[in-house]
Amino acid sequence: MKIKASDRRRHRVHLVQRYGPGSDYYVRVSVQGRRYMQSTGLNRIEEARRKAAQMIQHWKRGEPVAKLRAESPTLAAVLAEFRQRTPMLRTRTRSDYENSLRLVVREGLGLPELEDAAVEERRVSVLTRQLARDFELRRLSSARPESVDAVRRSVADYLRQARGVFTRELLGDYEDLGLLHAREVEGFVGYRVKLPKGSKPGPNPPSDAEIVPLLNGLPALRDTDPVVFVVVQIALRTGLRRSEISRLQWDWFQERADGRWLKFPPGAAKNRRCDEVPIAPELIEVLDWWKAVASSPVFVVPSAREHAVGLRAASVFTRASAWLRPFVGTRRFTLHALRAYLAARAVKQFGLGVAQSWLRHSDPNTSQMYAGASKLGGKFVELPKST
Repeated sequence: MKIKASDRRRHRVHLVQRYGPGSDYYVRVSVQGRRYMQSTGLNRIEEARRKAAQMIQHWKRGEPVAKLRAESPTLAAVLAEFRQRTPMLRTRTRSDYENSLRLVVREGLGLPELEDAAVEERRVSVLTRQLARDFELRRLSSARPESVDAVRRSVADYLRQARGVFTRELLGDYEDLGLLHAREVEGFVGYRVKLPKGSKPGPNPPSDAEIVPLLNGLPALRDTDPVVFVVVQIALRTGLRRSEISRLQWDWFQERADGRWLKFPPGAAKNRRCDEVPIAPELIEVLDWWKAVASSPVFVVPSAREHAVGLRAASVFTRASAWLRPFVGTRRFTLHALRAYLAARAVKQFGLGVAQSWLRHSDPNTSQMYAGASKLGGKFVELPKST
């Protein structure tokens, strides 16, 4: 249904975005001597026009139009709920998500001078596909020709972090609270930056020539720093992230007919899924030895702060990085490099599908969604032999 030209002239129909670009359209009209101004609940002009035409017909018949929510919630209200719903996130990670969202809104609207408080006063209805697109275009407009690909990657990263406030699980919580509906941000959440093929640098995993000396050094490490020895073995044979290793608990390991598996409880893994990882026989021996001598009956990696909000046992990971560094000279080498190495070996041995199941990526910009741990089929990555 369209607004008739006669109605438009007679009733002086206006459609306005009362709260700025990207917000819901309001219909302002005078019908039979009465003036109306009411939200259509839509921020797309064609849909808002059809809705306005229906509303006018009701008013002409003297029928009231059920009022929609006056306007979508403010970003401040959503961010406050986001903080309460994500206690498992590190403070820095949560702050990165919030700051990225503010930056996208500020630059997407072309108002870089806005303070954080002013940004949070904006309504969620500003989060549209066009806003994300404008943010990308404004960033690219000031980029040098040789840095365009790098800027595109930067934009993609900012948008990915901003979407962290609107994950599928969080949107479900927001809907249950009546805070907002997923459709209100579907355009913003669904927007993806088109990166040229091969423009994003992949991981730079260690070579076999670098790993063999590392394997040769592990027996000595077991005697000098046993907890770092265990951490390196876990990273090397499972590909777990540093934060996942720090939270690892003994009762997450399960004995099954096809061997021992690690099953993350909800919220423990980075992607907050109940991921499962098979444990190689060599690592089982290490874990059985370590459990018998470890000081913590709960956590695999002991820490003076057993239930720290941030990274537990941070000093252990600092020592692990320091021990790894000499094996690659000046190149940066961390526990995450072992994760990349495991993935590279898995691609060679089993193919891309198994490798991405090992990585357990959930962001479609990072890797495609795969079937999960069942795709691993109890396979283990074969490491080069120590000398």
